[in-house]
Amino acid sequence: AGIAYKPVFTWLYDNIYIGLNVALMCFVGFYFYSAMYRTFKVRNIEALLTLAATISMLFANAPISGAIWGLLPKIGLWVADVPGMGAWRGFIMSAAMGMYAMAIRAAMGLERAYIGASAEE
Repeated sequence: AGIAYKPVFTWLYDNIYIGLNVALMCFVGFYFYSAMYRTFKVRNIEALLTLAATISMLFANAPISGAIWGLLPKIGLWVADVPGMGAWRGFIMSAAMGMYAMAIRAAMGLERAYIGASAEE
């Protein structure tokens, strides 16, 4: 057993580190919810749909969601796996196409910003 399994370090981890980690995550949670409130002010139907999707995914991924309704975690997992995977694949394909386009521009000498040259030169 290494030094991390000594009783002193176990006590420090259990009583100091875990408490500080929980406090930090609480601050991050409050910051997240205040940013969500400022960002998702419902001004039109698209903002309402985005807010509804965000809140439903928050509830589906919360640890207590299984106690609220037994199917809620399964629905959240399905939404993350099926439509979420399609969105992720679209993001990856568009990033790859952009990377190839920049590589072709750099190989042809059309893109010189990476060496500090401006468009006028």
